[in-house]
Amino acid sequence: MWAEYDDVPERVHEADHDAETELEREIAEEADVARRHVILDVPPEPSMRESTARVTVNGEVRRLERQSPLVSALRTAQRNQWRLGVYAPRPATDRVGRAAADVLGLDPDGLVAEVRGAMPTTLDEFRDGA
Repeated sequence: MWAEYDDVPERVHEADHDAETELEREIAEEADVARRHVILDVPPEPSMRESTARVTVNGEVRRLERQSPLVSALRTAQRNQWRLGVYAPRPATDRVGRAAADVLGLDPDGLVAEVRGAMPTTLDEFRDGA
């Protein structure tokens, strides 16, 4: 199950490793599965250090983030691609997803729980003219 950045409470965004481990334990307990069957993945906050670089425009030094609309677009893209993930073995996916929504304070209607099968392919299938 995945949740987008804006759907995740601040306390989860700010969780350190120990807090994430405790959340995994709570999710597993509520879902009635072994703790080892729950993996919580909270990616780091989106950031772009380069955006604070200084550039010279017409002889004036400015911050890149204030000069280029591209920086704002890249920040938006980073935030839109950020996903919290909760993973469990296939038989427990629904139970763990519901438990994660409860424990983490997520809106169950905003979650993505699609499971896709493997799509075997080779790089040759992506060549021009193929």
